[in-house]
Amino acid sequence: MGHSVAIHIIAVLRNPFDMIATQLLRSKQSNATVVPHNWVTKALDWQRQIHWAMQHLGKDWYVFSMEAFATDTEQQFRTICAWLDITCSDALVERVVRRTHHTVHESRFEVEWSAQDKKLIN
Repeated sequence: MGHSVAIHIIAVLRNPFDMIATQLLRSKQSNATVVPHNWVTKALDWQRQIHWAMQHLGKDWYVFSMEAFATDTEQQFRTICAWLDITCSDALVERVVRRTHHTVHESRFEVEWSAQDKKLIN
């Protein structure tokens, strides 16, 4: 009766500057151009939690960057399929590549950062 199912966790990370800036620009505060400090601490806490979980909750994690997926979608997707030990047809791969936006959005340059937050993120 009891079937064991392997749990695989895929985490997609993005440059924190771009992640925070995009969230701010898309938020209800869309006219805001200065990044609130608490947005920076929340984003960094989230990334720390992902890294902690990877180290302490098992080894079945696949982590890649959004930037890598955008710029090398086919290879990244094929690597994910191989990691999951599943066969992904060429048609599926082509569809994923076709539906993926291949430009990295460097929205970090569209907002203002405090010197303290720049140092914290770096």
